[in-house]
Amino acid sequence: MADLSVLSDILSARNTLVAIFGLAAVALWRAWTGLPAVMAQWNERLRDKVAERATDWTRLRDEIGRLDARCKSLEEAEQRCRSELADAVRRLSTLEGYEMGRGKAAQDAQAIVSTERMEQQIKKERGER
Repeated sequence: MADLSVLSDILSARNTLVAIFGLAAVALWRAWTGLPAVMAQWNERLRDKVAERATDWTRLRDEIGRLDARCKSLEEAEQRCRSELADAVRRLSTLEGYEMGRGKAAQDAQAIVSTERMEQQIKKERGER
């Protein structure tokens, strides 16, 4: 029976509360001594996030600079193409004018030749030479 009384003393409500309080105190003390390490890890994680964001911004700035340079080169190429197109249109219109002038001159020459032939034909029909 002594065993039962010892067992009931060990498992009493007061002893259980003291044991829980003691374990909580030990856990709190252990956590408190480990707190600097936890805070250091937390700070390191925050620094890593900040550094990652900073590298993202650096990468984005570099990408924007590259795209800006590409855009400028494309704008210059477009301007060059527009200038060359305007020059080609000017030359083409000059050549069209030249061709039209040659065509008009050929028509005028053919009209003169036709008129002379008609006059010769009329003279031939009249018997004139």
